Formats: sequence, C-alpha cells, structure tokens
Amino acid sequence: MDPQTERRDEVEQFIIERLAEEKRCDPVQLREELSALGADMPYDSILLVEVMTKVEGRFGVRLRNDLPTARDMRSVRSFAERVCDELDAETPQSTATGSTGPAAAAPAGEQPGGDVRA
Repeated sequence: MDPQTERRDEVEQFIIERLAEEKRCDPVQLREELSALGADMPYDSILLVEVMTKVEGRFGVRLRNDLPTARDMRSVRSFAERVCDELDAETPQSTATGSTGPAAAAPAGEQPGGDVRA
C-alpha cells in the first residue's frame, strides 16, 4: 500500500474511533453501519465539530471553516481526504525529505493508541 493510502486509512480509522467513542459503540460495528447507510454521516454538526477538533489535534492540522470543508465532513472518506490534503499543503517537503510530517509525533496530551486527553 502506498504511503498516501496508508495515511488516509489511518485518518479514517481515527475518525471512526472518535465517532464510536462519542456514540459509545464498537468502531467495527460503526464502520459497518456507516458503510450500509451510504456516503453521508448521519450525525449532528456539534458531534462533527468535536470530532474535527480531535482530528486537528491528533494530526496537527487546522481545517478551514468553509463550505468545502463542511461538505467534506459529510463522509468519513472525504473528511479523511480533506485532512490528508491539508497535511500535504502544510508539509510539501515531506515527500522529498522522507519525513512523515506532523502525523509522525503524537501531540502533547495524547497517549499511544490515539486517545486524546482533554
């Protein structure tokens, strides 16, 4: 698997885990439910903003507060792709230098395994 696909999958998994955490359900079951429902995530904007904040903290990106970002948050895949696009925009030298950019190190307050401590 190429590095971009691996990174997108990592972001997707993080999003699924945070949604499952907020809904108090199993991430595997949630992924299956989302797949069965189709492209759109059936969640309110408050939950999505909470998840977006956790994603920004975990991956060290700042997502724009605009209509394209809001549209991309309608599905886990497009949300993950938006995060990866922002990572690419913030660290264009990462592919040339072999560095993995901000996603390589967990931000302060995060434990191994992806749990964000408030």
